[in-house]
Amino acid sequence: MYILIVWLFITIGFLLYIQFSSTMGNIWFRNGYFVPLGAIHLILFPFKEIKMWTFSSMWIINYWIWILPVILLILYQKIKNPNKNILKKN
Repeated sequence: MYILIVWLFITIGFLLYIQFSSTMGNIWFRNGYFVPLGAIHLILFPFKEIKMWTFSSMWIINYWIWILPVILLILYQKIKNPNKNILKKN
């Protein structure tokens, strides 16, 4: 359960950073309109563009780099306790 909470905080933090970043900005609100697909497209963009992975300067806007610690934590706990459901609070 705590992993889902951490994932949620990281996702919200990423989206807020992108929205108010001086270098990126205006992903949700463009020309006075709310455009949530901008955030979704940005989250999926690293699967289309290799530069998002190879240039460290692009990592700050790569959602999957932000979420990588959560994925590694899930994998580590699953290897450590293969029979335990790590997404449920015990």
